Amino acid sequence: MRYIIYFIKQVYKQWFLFFAATIGLASGILTIFPIPEKSNFTNLIILSICLFISVIATLILYQLKHIPDEEIWMLETPRDKPTLVFPYQKTYLKAANSLARSHYGKSSIDYDIVRKWYEKNPLILTILTNSHNKFVGYFDILPLRPDFAKDLIEGTIKEKDIRHYDILPPEEMRNAEYIYFAGVSVKDQLTQTGRKHGAILIYAAMVYLETFYDLTNPKKIYAIAASTCGKNILEKLNFQIETDETNRKDKLDLYSRVISKENIDNYRKQFAFCDDKFDYSSYEKASLS
Repeated sequence: MRYIIYFIKQVYKQWFLFFAATIGLASGILTIFPIPEKSNFTNLIILSICLFISVIATLILYQLKHIPDEEIWMLETPRDKPTLVFPYQKTYLKAANSLARSHYGKSSIDYDIVRKWYEKNPLILTILTNSHNKFVGYFDILPLRPDFAKDLIEGTIKEKDIRHYDILPPEEMRNAEYIYFAGVSVKDQLTQTGRKHGAILIYAAMVYLETFYDLTNPKKIYAIAASTCGKNILEKLNFQIETDETNRKDKLDLYSRVISKENIDNYRKQFAFCDDKFDYSSYEKASLS
C-alpha cells in the first residue's frame, strides 16, 4: 500500500494530463463519428475506457525508478548546491530507509539491521541534502568480509542476509578485497531536480571510492541489479554479469567490474558538470581523521 501511495504522488500530474488528452481525443472522434442514441451507460463506458488508457500510458511512460538512468547522462548544472552528509548521522536514517522501502519494497532491509551496519562503520553511508538541508537521496557502499562476500557472489545467500558483523570496520576498509555497492536512491526521481540529484550521487560515489579505497592496484566492485533502471546504470558504467540470476537464491543478476584510479578519473569526466556543484569536503575531512 505504501508503494502505491508513493507511486500516485509521483505520477498523478502526468496521469491527469494523459486523462484530459484522452477525453479530448474521444470527444473529437465522437464529434466526427457520432454514436446514435447515446445513453448514460454509453458515456460511462467511454469514460472508463479513457481512464484505463490514461493509466496504462502513465505506467508505461513513467515507470517508477529508484534513480534515473538514461537522463542523468544528459543533464546540466543544478541550480541549488546540495551537500553530502557524511559520515553517518542517525538524523537522516529513517528518511533513507523509508525511501528504500518505497522503491525496493520487500527487498529492502529492515531499519534496525541497517542501523547496526552504519554504527559498525559510519563511513559506508552517504546522504545527500538539498540547499535547505532536506533529505533528497543516499547511497551505501560496503566493504565485506571475504567469507561472506564469496557466498553472496556465488548466490547462496542474499543481500538481506548482510549483518553488521559481515562488514569491515573503518580501519580495515581501505584495503578491502570485496566492495559491494548496496544501493542508491533519490526522491522525486521523475522530476528534473531529482534527475540532477541522481547524477550527483553517481559522481559522489566515484569521489567516495577514490577517497576511501586504495585503488593503486585495481579492485573489483560488485552490485546486484534489483531493478531495470539499476541494471541500465550498471551496464552504462561497464559492469558485467558475474553471477546469472538463474544460479542465485535471490533470482537477481549480480554484476561486477574492475575499478582503478584511471577508471574513476574517466567516470568523473563523464559527470564533470557535477564537480563543483556540491560540497564533498566531508569526505576529505573523514579520510584524514
